[in-house]
Amino acid sequence: MKLAVAYIRVSTAEQELGPEAQAESIRVWAAEHDVEICGEFRDVCSGTIEVHLRKGFTGALAAIATMDADFLVVAKRDRLGRMVVHCAVAEQLVRSMGARVVSADDPGGLKEGPEVDLIRTILDANAQFERARLAVRVKEALAIKRGRGELIGQLSYGYMRHPDPKNKVLLPHPTEHEAVKKILAWHKKGLGLRAICRKCEEERILSRTGLVFEPQQIKRIISRELSKNERQDL
Repeated sequence: MKLAVAYIRVSTAEQELGPEAQAESIRVWAAEHDVEICGEFRDVCSGTIEVHLRKGFTGALAAIATMDADFLVVAKRDRLGRMVVHCAVAEQLVRSMGARVVSADDPGGLKEGPEVDLIRTILDANAQFERARLAVRVKEALAIKRGRGELIGQLSYGYMRHPDPKNKVLLPHPTEHEAVKKILAWHKKGLGLRAICRKCEEERILSRTGLVFEPQQIKRIISRELSKNERQDL
């Protein structure tokens, strides 16, 4: 009976195939191919993280060497990574240990050859394409929300939620927005970030936590407001 090490990866952005579902797919594959799973390693990280930086993957490589395993098995090819180059590096590292990468959903099964390699490369390229397309859709959706003045992420200094929970448009905060206006006015006069911080401290303009503003906080406020004004001028 041949030996295999199972590798499972999930990320906070991609939970459509959870760890247990992946493990079950691998177990079914192993039973069908008369392969014994001699170890299981997991990573919780983005598919764009380089494989040599993943503790689970490097642990799987060490297990392959220690147990003289024949395969590194994943539930799907995109569990190796969401970039073609990362999948290629993973394949090379596994081969350097004397094993092969296989996936439970691979139509080629345990076959080898140029045709099978081509199919696997196409699958890797498709995973990279899908991730890039998703990033574009998310970026476009966020741009639309910003254009509507809707909340994205944390509530920005100078703004407050609408009293109607159904209304997603932000409203100027009665006191914070006046502080934002002063910050912009000082910026237009040519004051630097640290100088604006000192002016805020002098006038007791503090952050929401009651602390003196840091230069990076002032920079974010200025950048956000200038970007918003540019969108309004379009």
